[in-house]
Amino acid sequence: MFINKLRIQNYRCFQDKTFLFEKSFVLIEGGNGSGKTTILEALHYGCFLKSFRTNQSKELVSFDQKHFFIQVHFDEKQGDHNQVQIGATFENGQKKQLVKFNKKTIKSYRDLIAHYRIVSLAEDDMQLVQGAPEHRRYFLNQMLVLFEPDQLATLRQYRQVLEHRNQMLIQSQRGKHLEIWTKQLWELSLSIQNKRVAYLQELEEKINMLLRNHFPSLNLEIAFCYRPKEIKPPSNTTETFDLFWQVYKEKKLDDELRWRRSLFGAHLDDFSIIFQEKKARHFASRGQQKLVLFLIKIALAQQLEAKGMQICLLLDDFLTDFDNGRLADCLSLLTKLPCQVFVTCPLKSIILKHLPETPTRSNKTSKIQVIKLP
Repeated sequence: MFINKLRIQNYRCFQDKTFLFEKSFVLIEGGNGSGKTTILEALHYGCFLKSFRTNQSKELVSFDQKHFFIQVHFDEKQGDHNQVQIGATFENGQKKQLVKFNKKTIKSYRDLIAHYRIVSLAEDDMQLVQGAPEHRRYFLNQMLVLFEPDQLATLRQYRQVLEHRNQMLIQSQRGKHLEIWTKQLWELSLSIQNKRVAYLQELEEKINMLLRNHFPSLNLEIAFCYRPKEIKPPSNTTETFDLFWQVYKEKKLDDELRWRRSLFGAHLDDFSIIFQEKKARHFASRGQQKLVLFLIKIALAQQLEAKGMQICLLLDDFLTDFDNGRLADCLSLLTKLPCQVFVTCPLKSIILKHLPETPTRSNKTSKIQVIKLP
């Protein structure tokens, strides 16, 4: 997938601006407030129909405006020329959004993500290492949908079943209907957990391969430990629902009725990131945590590409904390990726100095394009 054009109207600091992208590695330089992050945010929005900076879409609209528009043009490797168009209007506290792919209206980003996949990395993603379990669950679910867009329907079904079951607990019901909803939640949890664990195992292998091939002097190893909540790991194939329900009624059902919510399932699961046999959240330094997160996103991009899924990688001002040696290694890795990469950095950043090649206007064979914002 190669993004060659982005047009945004009434979006953050841009009233009407078009950007043309010509290379596989795009470096966007600019001062604070110049709109570097906004460009990446718009590209991300074109995939997930949401920002990586805020959950409030109204915040994306330019001051004193009521709507914004995003248009992304991109080519797929098989030669297809595509475009995504998103228009959002905010009036009387209501949001109306129209999304089109190749000028045909779509109702779910499931139909979009099969063609236009984005992997992004920003400072807020540090919550994946440092933050609460919901940040890691969000990552797991986003990873599922990137690999299998149809999993979006499974996740929605899971939420609906969970809501129905919680309503029954609020009403203090213990009968057959509760057992039926419990079985549905149990089965969907196992399905989601199996896929999460499988993709995490593949991700772990790719991360450690990256460490061996590109950072051998660090002598590090990363591991993921999936932690299901009150349900046996998916690897235990001997457990049946009848056995689960028998044990759960004895040990946890009273707690559920008291708390009026489900106390098991994929919505409560978490995973630990193990760094040098210790939890990265508590024992890794900030620089080490950033490197772990960088490798997670790079490995995810490689994992998707290896399965024939074309993606674009976005890094928003994430590399500037690394020392010169680590920065050079990271940039060398990024420029070798088979996907298109967008990187933002401040003006006068040392990033340009550490790129494997120095882009010039006369060098038409360069893979690197530099866009400078005021």
